[in-house]
Amino acid sequence: MTTSRWRAPTSHGAQLADPSIDHWPMLASQQFDRLNDCFSRIGTSTVAELRESLRRRLDLPDVPIIVTGHQPELYHPGVWVKNFATAKVAKQCGGFALNLIADHDTLKNRTIRVVHQDSTPDRVTIETVPFDQPGPEEPWEVAKVKDASVWIEFTQRICQASKSWNFTPLLLKRDWPKPSRTWGSTFTAMRRSVEAEHGLDIRDLAVSSLSRTPEFQEFVQEVQTDLPRFREVYNTAIQTYRTRHKLRSHTHPAPQLAENEYPFWAVTDRGRAVPTSDTPLSAFRPRALTLTLFARLMLGDLFVHGLGGAKYDEVTDDVMRNWLGIEPPTYAVLSATALLPFNKFNATTEQLRQVQRQLRELDWQPELHGAGPSELVRYKKQWITTHTDTRNARLNRFHALNTTTKQLRKSVNRTATESEELRVIQALAANDILAKRDFPWILHPEETLMPFLRAYVE
Repeated sequence: MTTSRWRAPTSHGAQLADPSIDHWPMLASQQFDRLNDCFSRIGTSTVAELRESLRRRLDLPDVPIIVTGHQPELYHPGVWVKNFATAKVAKQCGGFALNLIADHDTLKNRTIRVVHQDSTPDRVTIETVPFDQPGPEEPWEVAKVKDASVWIEFTQRICQASKSWNFTPLLLKRDWPKPSRTWGSTFTAMRRSVEAEHGLDIRDLAVSSLSRTPEFQEFVQEVQTDLPRFREVYNTAIQTYRTRHKLRSHTHPAPQLAENEYPFWAVTDRGRAVPTSDTPLSAFRPRALTLTLFARLMLGDLFVHGLGGAKYDEVTDDVMRNWLGIEPPTYAVLSATALLPFNKFNATTEQLRQVQRQLRELDWQPELHGAGPSELVRYKKQWITTHTDTRNARLNRFHALNTTTKQLRKSVNRTATESEELRVIQALAANDILAKRDFPWILHPEETLMPFLRAYVE
């Protein structure tokens, strides 16, 4: 995979898929056979034994499993397409589609970004609208709904904002389930209700549930037992990634492990913390790299990433090779773009170049726009055609042209052109806001959102 060339698509309906989705069914089937015969050991069990045991425990069929996943947030449609593509590929290869809900990740703030659009470009803004009272950053699995009445106000504010839009957002077209105990379960129920309407055959599995299985806990114990070697392999893989991609950040793609630090989180009712040797196994949750390592080897046969996770899994590949001695199974990457169908303002970068070129002409060639008396224009033309072969002659020519141009410039009216430049700049800035790809799916109209998603299952 040429990860350095991956770029998020920008135009509506565009996608990035690597490898091509057409290759996923064969890839999943091949890796199903290979991983079921993998005898590398994790703890007292082989990979093949852990896979078999885990699938029985989770009531998963003995067929190729295509796995994707994300935090249970109100993500944009370009993330949601992974569920639809995963379900399609599972059906094509006689497999099973599984969506990992990363509820052990943290809910950072209880707001979404909403467009406020007026009839003029300078009145297009982005506002953050809260769906709950502010709260601490905490894992989705324990992030409780603080005040359900804020959700009602949230809906009302979206209704008010969308009055100036040329479409009605999906949020306002459904009777959604009321906010439940946690925001993770609330948003999952909203997503599932739409998927069920459209017959999407995919099963959800929360990482918090996966983490409580004996198979995952055996994986945790093996890392604990082999921590010095695991830490060396893990940190080397991260440093190799930084060197390969010329990164200076000490947190990208992930922080290196300190001495005796586990590559896991501990989640309790009080939030998320760094686990210690006294932390019960039931509280352990994977970090990003240990989650995909476990999921790609023990849970599924083809993992479908978004752009961010796919890039970071270069590190996971190195850990699999150098810690477990396993050639890593290939993963897939899928990202797509669905834009909100706003009416855009009349402005292009070419228009801006033209009007700025006209302003330069008004400054330095005002005579092209009928400025100044004719004798002054003739005087400037004479100096333009005057041949100079000495330094003093060139200086005299420069000063004469500069003085004449300034005199001609006094007759130029730049007001209309400057106003047009400001209009185009503001319109382009507004169009940039309107063309952002990361607005939540609940803000999209159903008549454009569902054809975009359905394209991945038909």
